[in-house]
Amino acid sequence: MTEAPDQLTTMVTGVVFKSLANVGQYALPLIFSGAALASFFGRRKRASRARNVADNASGSALTGMIENARGVRPVATPAAMAQPAAAPVAASGESPTCPKCGNAMARRTARQGARAGASFWGCSAFPKCRGVRAID
Repeated sequence: MTEAPDQLTTMVTGVVFKSLANVGQYALPLIFSGAALASFFGRRKRASRARNVADNASGSALTGMIENARGVRPVATPAAMAQPAAAPVAASGESPTCPKCGNAMARRTARQGARAGASFWGCSAFPKCRGVRAID
């Protein structure tokens, strides 16, 4: 009498393993093929982004984009806090000199932030120097 349950258990176990093998021989290759395709397209997308960044952005511009994406605000250094604010320069025929490095300044227009669209004087040595002055 104890032989019948053992035979039934052996038979059920064999059927279950054969069923799993039959399903697995089709399912696993599909799963791995899908993962390979996802990996291929992901690598292609990352390579494309890296080329775009290398072609379109300088180092400081890239740093600015990363900081904007992270929500990082620039922190004022003690030396920058100690400098007096530059007096606004009247808009005349000649450009003023940079308060930080002494180079000539160029008229620029803000693209982002609270003053988007407003004109200002920006240092011609940007991005090495980030000196700015207001235009009256």
